Amino acid sequence: RIIGDAAEYDHPPDYTSFFQARREEHAKLGLSVLEITNELRRSYALSAFDVVDDTEDTLRSALADVERERLENIKAQAEWNERMVARIAEREAALEITGRGVVDDKETEPHSPVQK
Repeated sequence: RIIGDAAEYDHPPDYTSFFQARREEHAKLGLSVLEITNELRRSYALSAFDVVDDTEDTLRSALADVERERLENIKAQAEWNERMVARIAEREAALEITGRGVVDDKETEPHSPVQK
């Protein structure tokens, strides 16, 4: 349901929220499976895997990557919001100075940086 909700409200071309939710939820599911597997092995005195398995490290790394990306997106969004607030303040000041209803502005600000 979490992944579906993220897909429903995400935007092309990158679908950032969808892919982040998918990676996060699949990693959580994988960690749950590992926990259940380990508990079953302990409960029934089954031997551990004979091969070196780095699955848990990989899944935990994926969760850390998603969290890092989420924090970067929050920071980028906050910076974008600050620029917009400053820009609005500049326009309001220009309107007060000129007494005009419209200020010419050839420079345009890109959309929110969260959807890179």
